[in-house]
Amino acid sequence: MVRTITKALPITEEQCEELWSAVKEALELAFSGDSQLPGGSRFYGFRISTKDLCGVSQATANSRHKQPSSAPRSASDCVSPKDRFGLDARPSVTADMVQRADDPSVFYSENEVMGFLKGDLSSTDAYALPKIPTFSRESQIPVPTRLSMMQSYIRALGYNYFKTPFWDIRKSASLRKLMTMAKEMTLFALPIKCLEATVLGVYLTHNMDVQRIPLSFKSVCEGNVYRHIVLVIRHQSKYGALGLSRRDDLMYKALRYDTLEDLILDYKEAYESNWHRLQKIKLGLPVPHDLSSNDKLPWKHISISLDNGWSLEVSKSLESYLRLIRMM
Repeated sequence: MVRTITKALPITEEQCEELWSAVKEALELAFSGDSQLPGGSRFYGFRISTKDLCGVSQATANSRHKQPSSAPRSASDCVSPKDRFGLDARPSVTADMVQRADDPSVFYSENEVMGFLKGDLSSTDAYALPKIPTFSRESQIPVPTRLSMMQSYIRALGYNYFKTPFWDIRKSASLRKLMTMAKEMTLFALPIKCLEATVLGVYLTHNMDVQRIPLSFKSVCEGNVYRHIVLVIRHQSKYGALGLSRRDDLMYKALRYDTLEDLILDYKEAYESNWHRLQKIKLGLPVPHDLSSNDKLPWKHISISLDNGWSLEVSKSLESYLRLIRMM
């Protein structure tokens, strides 16, 4: 599958062939032989643009196997595969790009990409990449509906199955820096993991009258340790969560739980149904709504061990925690 991020200007047949040739060579250099998804389908993406109609076509290739630490912030920040991946790419792919884009599209073959560059979409199955749901603070759309739409957007970005993420999320970063990165996620629409989804959830809900609380999990399956995180949403007297996972029952939870304990127990049951034993949970403090805050995101406030099961002590710890956040 090939995902294009921008559409090129209308170009001649010869320039189209030249552009595609440059992209293919860059992709071949950027990929190693094991860049395969489960099931054998090759999974990669690239960004295309042209500066003018008569100069050399320019493109950047983003490998989904050897990813950069973070995606470029703008078209002018794009670099060649040699700079990005340490590869000796020929022909060189320049960084001086002018973005003249229509709606981004997804393509499944070389012919579809070629048709798109030539302006012929009649024989393609191209469709627009997911668009971010936006609401004003005075929006009359119910909060549960808005959260469902936000989750649909997060899920539409897709899960990044490779070990290296496209976005280098550092928990020591300020909220402002993380929100800037979240905005870039919406611009580039690349696949994400659970940590990026949590940061994106904070960004999407910043103007909503809800509490947002990071909830982390540590589980064990067949001797291997797994970590996961979601964003708990508290609105009035109900709880839910936004997130992303390989498992449907370990991410989004509708805003319908009467207590935080009920929500976490639902996750615990989901872990058990996926043959995992939940060892520990961590809860942060409510995230500030100020996107320009230089404070760190409060990832962890309490850590609760579940090695002895869901004991009375666990319930007491949660109740003590809830008393604290109700005062915030």
